[in-house]
Amino acid sequence: MATTYTKTLAKAGDRVLGTVTDAQSTIVQAVATVSDAAASYLPDLPLPTIPAQVPTARELLEQSFSFAEKALKAQKTYALGLIDAIEPVASKLINRPAKTRKNGATKAA
Repeated sequence: MATTYTKTLAKAGDRVLGTVTDAQSTIVQAVATVSDAAASYLPDLPLPTIPAQVPTARELLEQSFSFAEKALKAQKTYALGLIDAIEPVASKLINRPAKTRKNGATKAA
């Protein structure tokens, strides 16, 4: 069950991500507009041949984010494992009252 603190934190995070997403969208639109305009001024030049083995920018980006997602998932698993590992000591040092569920029942924290 989410506490007032976690709900407030989630709302703040959502607002920050919303603002960042809006700003990024505006930047992408501006770059696309400038790129389209600039392309019309560039002459047709002979293009260098790039070997097929060289990944595209999109492929590199996809691979990098795929790794980052896996790394973040591994870090979460590690952090949750540490929390579980310290539970025997933490439960003797911290008095955490039982949480009340929406149906009125209590659940040990």
